[in-house]
Amino acid sequence: MGDDILSKLLRSIIFYPMMFVRGILHLVLILLGGLLLIGGLILLFSDPDSKVPGVISITLSFSCFLLRWWYDAILLKLNPTGNTLILS
Repeated sequence: MGDDILSKLLRSIIFYPMMFVRGILHLVLILLGGLLLIGGLILLFSDPDSKVPGVISITLSFSCFLLRWWYDAILLKLNPTGNTLILS
């Protein structure tokens, strides 16, 4: 019983601050990922000598998407309330 309460307390201590910054973090990652994608596509198609920086930029854009997905997966696993959590 004591382990369950301690586990729920630790999950709450981590979950609520992460949930608090989720909106700002997602906004920053969406903007950064979008800019990297657009810049990467421009580099990829405009200058034939800039293939590597274009691919790196597109890869970083995809990494921003994966980071958002991973962050939400952690939040879903840390949910201390026991209720169904829907992140939109």
